[in-house]
Amino acid sequence: MGEPQSHFLVLTFPAQGHINPALHLANLLATSTSSRVTFSTPVSVHKSLTSSSTHHPLITFTPFSDGYDNGFNGYNKDYTHYMSQLTLVGSKTVTNLVTSLSSEGHPVTCIIYTIMLPWAADVARHLGIPSVLYWIQPATVFSIYYRYFHGHDGLIDSHKDDPSFQVKLPNLPPLEIQDLPSFLLSTEGYMEWLDSKPPSSVVYVSFGTLAVLQEKQMEEISKGLELSGRDFLWVVNERGMFVNWCNQMEVLSHPSIGCFVTHCGWNSTVESLVSGVPTVGMPQWTDQATNAKLVEDVWGTGVRARLSDEGVVVVEEIVRCLDAVMGEVGVDVRGKAAEWKKKALEAMGEGGSSYRNMKRFVDDVSREINLHG
Repeated sequence: MGEPQSHFLVLTFPAQGHINPALHLANLLATSTSSRVTFSTPVSVHKSLTSSSTHHPLITFTPFSDGYDNGFNGYNKDYTHYMSQLTLVGSKTVTNLVTSLSSEGHPVTCIIYTIMLPWAADVARHLGIPSVLYWIQPATVFSIYYRYFHGHDGLIDSHKDDPSFQVKLPNLPPLEIQDLPSFLLSTEGYMEWLDSKPPSSVVYVSFGTLAVLQEKQMEEISKGLELSGRDFLWVVNERGMFVNWCNQMEVLSHPSIGCFVTHCGWNSTVESLVSGVPTVGMPQWTDQATNAKLVEDVWGTGVRARLSDEGVVVVEEIVRCLDAVMGEVGVDVRGKAAEWKKKALEAMGEGGSSYRNMKRFVDDVSREINLHG
């Protein structure tokens, strides 16, 4: 095989729900097109990513700096300041990275970036390189954003304090205000523990990399899990097991997992569908409320936990949701989760819709590269 003609630089925000789908895309690009791929994340997550994974030989891992090379702690720092630093420092270091790759004889022919890195398009434009936004949220959310910024902002903003108001957008189910998006390692230990548990008996709890729950909410979840009497695996910084990080797809694919308590980030939502694991949704921000709406009311593969007047999901609600998914009344939910697993795997297989979309994307990028080449 000769030297690859195309060289994709894949840039991703330092969160598991962004890294996982971007890494999946990188592997598909290298495998299906024999293209060179440079996968770049901030320095703080680069080491753990490269040390815990094996990937296609055409993929190399090179970090960029976001200004927080030792990691960003969302518990005691300002996200607005972080995003400002990410834009300022990231723009400079990614520009230097592209220049360095070119001087080494591997010029970048296309930059692919995930959401929350809009400045990457400016970098690409400045360098005269085609760029592509990799949308890692559902098309439903993309449609809502589009409608909001094209004539529906006044309607939505004027009813934002009315929880009973329904927004009716073209080709979407009626959406209440709570359904709209806000604008704003090693497997050793936990996998052996899962191996010791009966099939579909364990509750998996994870709220992603960025969500910071109130102390009161953490207490209620802990009490609810204990009161439910069910085994659980909870990802946080002998009935349950607590871990700092885990390979989520590996955990969801384990036969002992019977439920996923999740913030409903799109990556987690898709992984639960592919694994056929029903969910209890506790959305926090951005697209997550809309994803929870899809899970409960459109697909029927899980339930959404309701907030109390204090703005937390209380113990009794957590127990109710777990029973609704894992108990006798959850037969229909579990059945639909199995159906959607089959649909998802068919879409990903050769000839499926996701497979065809990937081929179409690669063909479009190749044409763009040839135009600029």
